[in-house]
Amino acid sequence: MKELCGSVVAEYVSVFLNDQFQNKFNIEFDEKGFYRIITDGTKTDLVFKIYPFWEKEKVDLFKDFSPQTLLFGEDVPGTVFFFLSGYFEYISPDKKDVWGNFPGKESFQEKFGLSMVPVADLLTEEVIVKKLNGAGFDIKLRNNRPLFFLTHDVDLLGYYKANSRLKVLAGDILKRKNIREFFGNLSNMVSGNDPCEVDYVLSKSISRNLKSTFFFMAEKNSGKYYGGYDISKYGGYLKSKTDLIIKAAGDVGLHYGVNHLEKNRLKNEVTSLEKVLGRSIKSGRAHYLIFDSAKSFGEYEKSGIVLDSTGGFSDIIGFRFGTCKLFRPFDFCAMKASSVIEAPLIIMDGTLKDTFFMNLSCEKAVELSKELIDTIFKYSGVFTLLWHNTSFFRDGWNRWEGVYESILDYTMEKKFVSVNGRDIINIFDGGSYEKDT
Repeated sequence: MKELCGSVVAEYVSVFLNDQFQNKFNIEFDEKGFYRIITDGTKTDLVFKIYPFWEKEKVDLFKDFSPQTLLFGEDVPGTVFFFLSGYFEYISPDKKDVWGNFPGKESFQEKFGLSMVPVADLLTEEVIVKKLNGAGFDIKLRNNRPLFFLTHDVDLLGYYKANSRLKVLAGDILKRKNIREFFGNLSNMVSGNDPCEVDYVLSKSISRNLKSTFFFMAEKNSGKYYGGYDISKYGGYLKSKTDLIIKAAGDVGLHYGVNHLEKNRLKNEVTSLEKVLGRSIKSGRAHYLIFDSAKSFGEYEKSGIVLDSTGGFSDIIGFRFGTCKLFRPFDFCAMKASSVIEAPLIIMDGTLKDTFFMNLSCEKAVELSKELIDTIFKYSGVFTLLWHNTSFFRDGWNRWEGVYESILDYTMEKKFVSVNGRDIINIFDGGSYEKDT
C-alpha cells in the first residue's frame, strides 16, 4: 500500500487549492526537502521547507507546532494537510467516546485552543494567496460568496410517533412534574398536532425564504442507540413530507444508521430510501456523527454518496478539519483525495445545549455561533448548521427556539446564500446556486 510521504501531501494539497481557486495549482515535491508552488504553469518563488510530520511521535508534534504562526516549522502545505486530513485523529484510534467516536476535546486543534479557527483556510489565504498576489499573480476564489447549508437530521418522525401517548403524559406528571407540559401535550394530542414533525422546522425556513435539507433514516436503531423508524410502515408519510420539502426548494438525503460502516450496509440503506421516496439520494450524514477516518469516505464512495456532512465533532463546535470550505477529504486507505464532497458540520444544536457536551447558556450559544458565522463570512466558506426537528418544546428545549431563530436571522443579515444539498453538488462541480434543483 502507498505510504504517506511528501509527494502524497503535495498532490493532495494541490487538489484542495484547485478546488478552491480559479487558478491552476501544482505543488512540486523536492527530494531535497522542499515544496514549491507552481501557479498557472509558472514556477513561483514560494518555497517551503518540509516538516515530515508523518515521521514524528505525538510528543514531537505538540512540541514542534507553533500556536503563533500556526505552523510546523515553515511548512505551510504540510500544516494544511495535517489539519485538512484529520491526521492527528487518524493516528489516535485509541481515543473514543461512549459512541465510538473521536472526541473533539482530544483533537490537536482543541489542545491549542484552535477549534474555532479554520487553520487550513487561514494558511491558504493569508499566506499562500497573499504572497502570490504580492508577487503579481491574480489569485481568485471559485466561490466568493458565503453559503448557508441548513440541515436537519430526522432521528424521529415526531414526538408522538416515537412515544406512547400515555407514557408521554405520565412522564410529564410523574417524572418531569411539569403540569404545563402535560396540558400542552394533551392539547396537541387532541388537536392532532405534533410539534416535532418536520413541518414545524420547515415552516421556520419557508418564512425566511431559506432552503432546508432533511436527512431521513432508512432503518430503526437498536440497543443503546436512539432513533430511527420503519420506512416501510411510514413510506407514504415520508413521501408526502419529501414533496413538501422539495416544493419549498429544499432537499432530502440519508441519515446513515449506526451500523453503516459494515460491509454493504450503507449501500443497502441508500437503495431502501430511494425506493420509498422515488428519487435518488446523493447526500447524507451519519447518525451520532459516527465516523472512522480510515473507512468512512471509502464507504461513502462505494454507496453512491456524493456529498457528506458528517465532518464535525459532537462535543465541541467549530472546524474539525480546519476548514469551512467545501472540499474533497483525504482517504487514508487510498492515500489520495476522495471523490466525495465534504461540507463540514460547524454547529449542532445538541453540542451547544447538552450537559455532557458544551452545556452553554442560550446567550453564550448565540454569541459563539455569531463568532463562527463571522469567521466563515470572512473566508467565503459554508456555514453548515444541524438543528433536529425534535429540538423544540420538550426536554429543556423550550428556550432554544430563540437561539435557533437568532442564528438563522444573523446568517440572513450577513447575506449568506442559502443552499441545499443538490445546490452544493452543483456549485462544487462548477455550476451556480441559482440553478433549479
